[in-house]
Amino acid sequence: MILPKMYHVQHEFDGFEIKNLAEEIEKKIKALSVLTHGIKAGQTVAVACSSRGIAEHATIVGATVKCLKEAGLKPFIMPAMGSHGGGTAAGQRSVLKKAGITEEKMGVPIHSSMDTVEIGQTEDQIPVFLDKQAAAADWIVPVNRIKSHTMFNGKTESGLIKMLSVGLGKRDGPDVYHKSAFNFGLEHVLQTVAQVVMQYKSVLFGVGVVENAYCRPAKIGVFESAQLDLEEAKYLIESKALEPQLPLEDIDVLIVDEMGKDISGAGIDCNVIGRLDMPLLGENPTSPNIKRIIVRDLTEKSEGNAIGLGLADIITERLFNKIDREAMNVNALTASDPEHVKIPMTMVNDAEAIFAATSTIGMTPLEELKIVWIKNTKTLDKMIVSKPCVAVLSKLPGIIIDSEPFEVEFDDEDNMGTLT
Repeated sequence: MILPKMYHVQHEFDGFEIKNLAEEIEKKIKALSVLTHGIKAGQTVAVACSSRGIAEHATIVGATVKCLKEAGLKPFIMPAMGSHGGGTAAGQRSVLKKAGITEEKMGVPIHSSMDTVEIGQTEDQIPVFLDKQAAAADWIVPVNRIKSHTMFNGKTESGLIKMLSVGLGKRDGPDVYHKSAFNFGLEHVLQTVAQVVMQYKSVLFGVGVVENAYCRPAKIGVFESAQLDLEEAKYLIESKALEPQLPLEDIDVLIVDEMGKDISGAGIDCNVIGRLDMPLLGENPTSPNIKRIIVRDLTEKSEGNAIGLGLADIITERLFNKIDREAMNVNALTASDPEHVKIPMTMVNDAEAIFAATSTIGMTPLEELKIVWIKNTKTLDKMIVSKPCVAVLSKLPGIIIDSEPFEVEFDDEDNMGTLT
């Protein structure tokens, strides 16, 4: 027996979602006072876009671009994703295309380049870099999801401030900023770099989205430059309240169908698995406690960048064979993060990976192990668990045990299916 009998479980979260997303964005942008004074017809606007797997990403960017054009401005779209996409202009354009953001659909040019200019220094003498095309534009409009960062807790974490610093710094900026984080702290570096960027180049407004636990847009904010930092901090609090977590504190084996850059900046969300494994930045989270983590595959949208691999204990050859070492290493070097690209034990198939995990955690019999199987660390509303987990989960609110016990099937190559 590879796995004991398992149970389907549903975890119900707050499912509120914005229904008329484009209309909501357009209404908020058109209400901005900055669009009625302070701009001139024909001015150029760099609309900065993320590499993250944002729900309705193309809809959000498209509505933003439409409003800018209607105001008489000349927007263009640009990737603001640091070293992602293999650290190349073509790679970053490809990331946008996979999100549905193309020149044909958006009706404006996409300018993708890795060229930067040094625009000044922070109070700690950290040099600040800005995408050359953004530096030449009249305005910048960052568009990003607001959520927890995988490496630190702070007033603002992953969102518009980070995009203005790391994202728009292309490869040159993050390379310096992540090194500086070991001396000054990552939150402080991102905040002070973003201040220099905003002093050098006017931010017209920022568009921030908060997603619910089902990865759907729950709230959209449009912030004028002077309020951007304060408003993002408020939205981060709301985002944290909605972010899904594993409902168990102690897990023997966690099976993860897929990891990837479109799921988390760290490939696997450190806040979900309770692992950071970057001793130079800080200690691991205290919860949950997971003895063994198996990751089975890499998402297509990651384009071979498997950063976060080092957070797993065991992977499959299926995942290993999809790794683009160059793309992954560029990201790791830029982020000063060699820990997260260590190659774990690699097994031929799922059955061998599960055996390796269950046979290296002590003498507990298989049927007594707490085993949890999830799609990825962003999708936690459905999971498959072993019987010892059911005893705990059945007492929790929002948990539905959705099946009788069943045996997990393996194909002729000893691989399982995937959760949907």
